[in-house]
Amino acid sequence: MAGRRRWLSARSLNMAFLFAANLFLIVVVVLFVVTAVAWMSVRAGLLKSDFWTNPLLLTVLAFVVSAIIAAIVLVMANNVVLRPLRSMVDALKELASGNFDVAMERKDGVSVDEVDDFVDAFNATARELKSVEVLRHDFVDDFSHEFKTPISSINGFANLLLEEDVADDERREYAGIIAAESKRLASMAGDVLALRQAESLERLPHERQVDAGEQVRRAVVLVGEKWTDKQLDLACEIEDACCTGSPALLERVWANLLDNACKFSPAGGRVWVTLRKSEVRRIEFRVENGGPAIGPAALDRIFERFYQDDPSHAVQGCGLGLPLVKRVVELHGGTVFATSTPQGRTAFVVVLADRTDKPA
Repeated sequence: MAGRRRWLSARSLNMAFLFAANLFLIVVVVLFVVTAVAWMSVRAGLLKSDFWTNPLLLTVLAFVVSAIIAAIVLVMANNVVLRPLRSMVDALKELASGNFDVAMERKDGVSVDEVDDFVDAFNATARELKSVEVLRHDFVDDFSHEFKTPISSINGFANLLLEEDVADDERREYAGIIAAESKRLASMAGDVLALRQAESLERLPHERQVDAGEQVRRAVVLVGEKWTDKQLDLACEIEDACCTGSPALLERVWANLLDNACKFSPAGGRVWVTLRKSEVRRIEFRVENGGPAIGPAALDRIFERFYQDDPSHAVQGCGLGLPLVKRVVELHGGTVFATSTPQGRTAFVVVLADRTDKPA
């Protein structure tokens, strides 16, 4: 910030110097032209030799020459400054009205550096606003679509429960579906809120040293019921490792990735969980599962909001867990990516800075 202020101050001084230099140059040019015209007029016999002693003639001549120079300067200023300024105002009005497709073009020929800088900054701002608007529209559309399905299910089965000739076993089945869809809605709402909060953060809250190894072990235990229900074989290799960050947010990372591996693993399959320290002061958390392979195109989009590789939605989820993981990892200065292993597995890898000291 201090460097930017110094740059702005230096640039302001430079502009002030240029303004003063231009003003001085105009005065010098006026004096030179007046002197030259008067001298040539005397040589040509148009003016008397005692012209220099007549203040009135000098004043008139200076006025005429100044008017001509002023007209030339005005035309140049209109082309170089005023016309681009009017274009700026029109473009800003378009942008304020919500037209994010508006763009300004650099003018060929004579131009001012500051005007070109403004054009570049304006176009960059318009592109950024357009991307944000597109993202907002996509988010609303996807959000509405994902929430519509469970709400429709709840409404449909609730209406069936209102019928009098529903058998007890069917009533229990319908009630179970309503409960499951309600739980799914609550989970989706929680993911949306968590993602929104993470995206609004500029820096980590409550940052401190975290025992990542202990957190991962705890996360494995917490999803133990899901492993058991699907009879999954869990292979863990968890080293003692520490990192700096938000304990609550990092817990969401481990839990989301473990839950994701469980959901997409076939019954009776195997999941590999590793946490190890590298030689470059990094810790690597890796979760692999033997579920359906993810294609290269899907791997590039897997961290997009609401994206699901399975169009049939056979596996419950709303596509917000992985975007949340990515945002949290980015806040911690780390990286996360998905890859397919040579063995045909899908692996999710999180890399964070290693802190060798034990947490307080």
